[in-house]
Amino acid sequence: YNVLQNADWSISTSDINLTNFQAAAAICFTEGIGYSQQVDSEMQAYEIIAEIEKHIDGYIGPNPTNGLLEVKLARNDYVIADEFQADESNIREINNWAKAEWPQTKNEVKIRFVNREKEYNDDHAVAQDMAGRLIAGRPISITIRFPGLRDATAANAIVARTSRAYFWPLAKFELLMDRTAYAMRPGDVVVVTHPEIAAV
Repeated sequence: YNVLQNADWSISTSDINLTNFQAAAAICFTEGIGYSQQVDSEMQAYEIIAEIEKHIDGYIGPNPTNGLLEVKLARNDYVIADEFQADESNIREINNWAKAEWPQTKNEVKIRFVNREKEYNDDHAVAQDMAGRLIAGRPISITIRFPGLRDATAANAIVARTSRAYFWPLAKFELLMDRTAYAMRPGDVVVVTHPEIAAV
């Protein structure tokens, strides 16, 4: 919010859904996910926002239904039956379908951060998938830097959350939808039911 409201490049407060920002902040506070970063070199505002999005596991952008900037957190707080249903009635095309294989997954994820309790020295939080390691026959690791992270407890929570996307061979594809999907944005849950996908 402060980046968006900086006096040098600010947008109008009327373009920001303040209630939404406050609700997202309350969730992050409850989770213990704080953000603390000193910007001591030239950075674009969108680069800082992208780091915050990664940190909170969310999306900051316009809501197509009201035009206001909002925060959308990726959380398990939804009911599948209530979410947008994508099926043969509104899917026009399915493109770039790709199903990852086990060799493409990781079995160790490391979060690199500066630990306040260790005199601001570099530290790591680690999540491991021992079953994935047995399948791969060797360790396959990835290290991700979180410059706004200062707390080991939060680091452990973030590495547990982040590792889920690396430990399982997920499918990727693009959907060309009709106008019923006009309100969809990054972070929204979409339930996809289609014979072309089910058959793969």
